Amino acid sequence: MTKTIFTIPLWERDVILMMGGNYSDIMKVAEENKLTSMTKEEIQKDRLSIIDAQAGAYFCLDKGIGIMWFPTSKVVPSIIAHEATHIVDWLFRFIGAETEMEARAYTVEWLVKNVPLLLKNLQKKTTKKG
Repeated sequence: MTKTIFTIPLWERDVILMMGGNYSDIMKVAEENKLTSMTKEEIQKDRLSIIDAQAGAYFCLDKGIGIMWFPTSKVVPSIIAHEATHIVDWLFRFIGAETEMEARAYTVEWLVKNVPLLLKNLQKKTTKKG
């Protein structure tokens, strides 16, 4: 499992991007970053309800930090868009802008454009280690 933290511009909110690993690794990252029990409960619920997860997204509404998890480096754009939408929905709840549509669309667009590049960088780190 590899991870990095990136900041969503304009909103200055961090997202922990994880590639590889499993739900135990996601839980460890949540604990390391002192994310609330609500976030941990969501991770636990996913672990119990999804057998072959393609990805996951979580958000700590107390701290305004998200987690995007992709179990493999082979991620299709639709999965990134799906998880980006979850992150943006929670982010806009956190900043109190649930009804703001245009900024939401731009933020999803930014994530869909940049997450693949960040995943490639994580894959390079993994390849260099191995």
